[in-house]
Amino acid sequence: MDGSKEPMEADGIECGQDAAEHFGFAAGYRNLNHGSFGTYPKSIRSLVHHYQEEAEARPDPWIRYDYPQLLDESRAAAARYLNAPASTIVLIPNATTGLNTVLQNLVYHPGDTIIYFATIYGACEKIVDYITETTPASSHKINYTYPISDADLLSRFETAINTLHSQGQTPKLAIFDTIVSLPGVRMPFERLTALCRHHSILSCIDAAHGIGHLPLDLTALDPDFLFSNAHKWLYTPRGCAVFYVPERNQHLIRSTLPTSHGFIPAPVEGKVINNPLPPTGKSDFVTNFQFVGTMDNSPYLSSTIVLIPNATTGLNTVLQNLVYHPGDTIIYFATIYGACEKIVDYITETTPASSHKINYTYPISDADLLSRFETAINTLHSQGQTPKLAIFDTIVSLPGVRMPFERLTALCRHHSILSCIDAAHGIGHLPLDLTALDPDFLFSNAHKWLYTPRGCAVFYVPERNQHLIRSTLPTSHGFIPAPVEGKVINNPLPPTGKSDFVTNFQFVGTMDNSPYLCISAAIEWRSRLTYHGKRGEDAIAAYNFPLAREAGRVVSFALGTEVMENAEDTLGGCFFSNVRLPLSYSEVAGEDHNKAVKVAQWIAKVLVEEYDTFIAIIFYAEAWWVRLSAQVYLTREDFKWAGGVLREVCERVGKGEWER
Repeated sequence: MDGSKEPMEADGIECGQDAAEHFGFAAGYRNLNHGSFGTYPKSIRSLVHHYQEEAEARPDPWIRYDYPQLLDESRAAAARYLNAPASTIVLIPNATTGLNTVLQNLVYHPGDTIIYFATIYGACEKIVDYITETTPASSHKINYTYPISDADLLSRFETAINTLHSQGQTPKLAIFDTIVSLPGVRMPFERLTALCRHHSILSCIDAAHGIGHLPLDLTALDPDFLFSNAHKWLYTPRGCAVFYVPERNQHLIRSTLPTSHGFIPAPVEGKVINNPLPPTGKSDFVTNFQFVGTMDNSPYLSSTIVLIPNATTGLNTVLQNLVYHPGDTIIYFATIYGACEKIVDYITETTPASSHKINYTYPISDADLLSRFETAINTLHSQGQTPKLAIFDTIVSLPGVRMPFERLTALCRHHSILSCIDAAHGIGHLPLDLTALDPDFLFSNAHKWLYTPRGCAVFYVPERNQHLIRSTLPTSHGFIPAPVEGKVINNPLPPTGKSDFVTNFQFVGTMDNSPYLCISAAIEWRSRLTYHGKRGEDAIAAYNFPLAREAGRVVSFALGTEVMENAEDTLGGCFFSNVRLPLSYSEVAGEDHNKAVKVAQWIAKVLVEEYDTFIAIIFYAEAWWVRLSAQVYLTREDFKWAGGVLREVCERVGKGEWER
């Protein structure tokens, strides 16, 4: 890892005009509202650019190996600043995500009540509304008008607790601020935390205006949950926030928002979920938050299209918005992306829904796959179940093969099942006509094949289904709660004049939205590519499709193995080829699956550390496979080199180097 960075500014910056010179304000602009979105010094901007350059110089190695180490260093620095153990601190995009994560992880029973205060941030009150509409929980709002004394506020809190108990309710959690957003006033959060502890109520502190604004000693304060934006007062880039959960409560936070690779589902015998990321050696809590979908880790605009950070967020948004009844079943396929299967597990553990997995092993014909889908539907109906939604890919991640998603979508429509297409490898890779395809939901990463920055993804919901997607993840200002007479929630953002669906996704907590603004530039850049008299999308397809096939031929020849394909020759209808490595499962791993996974991890790490490359390796169907990606910046010679390197590394595996 290259640790060189732009030099930080010298010590001794005088507050006032001297300090202003270190920020990037336009001439004559006076930034009198730092509290809303913050800003950060030029030296920090240089550091951001450094990390972005590092990520683009070696994308896979940096994201998989360097970034976790840098993230740990950042977490440790935040922990020291807040006087908290590093094991209790993770980083999230913004405080809105923090409250959503807490409220959507807790388990509620009839009588459980969420207490909150009249000056709660508007988006946070909408989160509470969403929870009370979708779970057995109820809420209790403590009303008052500033100015009010701390003693009066504390008295009203105790009165609310006693009133709820007298009504047979259970105050489960109380939400309050360090500093209210509007009006900008300090709350007696220390004493409110102590009162929560005294009454055995979970304390949930929205410290959006906290770190860098007030001295916070989290060991002394000892809240149950606290989240604090670093991009407001600590001068980090947007969206960066600290999320504190003491070890006694980490078992309550089982899933991130969105649910991703770190989620640990309830054990099911024989069930294995592929995780493409290297093991961390850290606690489950820290691991859970380390990689939450692809996004820019250096710190969106039609009636059916909104922009989100990544495809993982897309599936989470769909599954966590749908309402499930006993008998409802989610159908998915054996080659689902690992994080997506964990989302399904989370839903089936926390709602009445069940799931049905269609098992198979590639290579498999499209006809066989479609037949298994229809069989699953008929089987579920015969068992009195209701197939509610089916999740399937355009192109599977590992192995990298094309699915017959068009025909699967048509079958869903025929059987009145919601079609949910994970097109993580979609836009910019395959021609997609959403009007003709007409899925119920589709999400597609733009940062993979369309050349936008991370994280940027397209989320398509036809107008007929937009009423089903009531909340973003996290719930924010755009959510429209069920009407309650006399209830008004403050929204600090200007009216949009757009549909409720588009408005909902326009502002989902403070974050760096610059990737969302790069789609048109990425499309324009693609339009300039040429190949054999073709231009733009035609040129890209004409170059990448044959190159992917040639890559498979070259590497399989070098290894003396074969390319994964079915009898219909449809699996390779994409920019991927999958080649088997010349390794024996019995000889190398003794037919031990765990050892086989370690072999794959060793190969990946050696490719990074010794050969300065990364190639996706998967242990699948009792064999090791390599996924090769064709791209406009690669040539046949690159894959010829890859074949030689892979042959050499496989020889080292055969000699037992992976065990040393």
